[in-house]
Amino acid sequence: MLNFDQPVVKRSWASRRRLFVVLGVAALVLVPTVGSTLAGSISINGNNSVEFGQGTVMTTGCDDSITITPTSTYDTISSEFVLADITVSGVDGMACAGVFFMIKMYDSAGAVVPLCASDDGLSVLLDPQFATDASSSCAALTSADSTGFVYTLDQLVAAESVNSLSIESSGTRKYSVGDTGPGGGTIFYVDLNRSVGSQYFEAACAGWQNNCDGTSPDPTAEWGCEGVPISGADGLLIGTGERNTADILAGCASSGIAARLADEYTRTVNGVVYEDWFLPSRDELNQMYVKRVSVGGFSSATYWSSSEAADYGAWIQNFYFGSQGSGAKGAALYVRPVRSF
Repeated sequence: MLNFDQPVVKRSWASRRRLFVVLGVAALVLVPTVGSTLAGSISINGNNSVEFGQGTVMTTGCDDSITITPTSTYDTISSEFVLADITVSGVDGMACAGVFFMIKMYDSAGAVVPLCASDDGLSVLLDPQFATDASSSCAALTSADSTGFVYTLDQLVAAESVNSLSIESSGTRKYSVGDTGPGGGTIFYVDLNRSVGSQYFEAACAGWQNNCDGTSPDPTAEWGCEGVPISGADGLLIGTGERNTADILAGCASSGIAARLADEYTRTVNGVVYEDWFLPSRDELNQMYVKRVSVGGFSSATYWSSSEAADYGAWIQNFYFGSQGSGAKGAALYVRPVRSF
């Protein structure tokens, strides 16, 4: 893991020049310049200014507190200050999993400062374990993990020629159905037209209560609170399971129920603790059934959803026939947690 308490690469310089830093999502935003030097304030996020060697906290689509720090150093051969490296830190590795970050530099006229003949930007793909250089640029990732990266330029870019910096985030189809997800489970549903945080759905691994051994059967449990209406836990569509689960836990204090088993599940993968699991909604459960072969480890019997059907029943699905219906809340049926990101 990167340590950003101290600058990753220490530089010394005789004079400081200010640099515009812009963060956006999808559409690029250019900052008005002040004169022809590297001076002026950032026109977004409270007009914060940043100097070489100092970081500023900015916002992207997947994280509202990313810090970007450009540094410069003096090159004795060209006898000028050059842009040395760009540090991006404090990234939410879970929320930004599978997201591209594109960094570009601009001169005082707003034109892109090319990094090499065929490339005008630095592209980095974040995944749950590390960051990957996804561009054919004249730069290299000298340090990288799921929470940030340091881009060190291989070619000289005069600091005086850089007037602004932009970093954009955009989603990408990092995972496909059947892939291992960030939480160690299996991706069973992908829809990139959904909002960020709800584009991928991951089912817990087979044997999820026994260290993902791949053979232990899913546990059974009651849905809970039979005869008691649970306010809000009636979402049926994809994307409603997490809310349903929270409503069940708020309205039913019984221990050992299906929603509680799902909510209490945690899985640590490469040092990241995933504890955002929930009981799937009716339609999320159906997608798991549709992709049951890809996910694996299911019983051929009946599973709970988090979708309440009535005071005495909730939506269930049989994983042999595929049929859905209402089951008595007091029945002991199978449970498989899911999470979305």
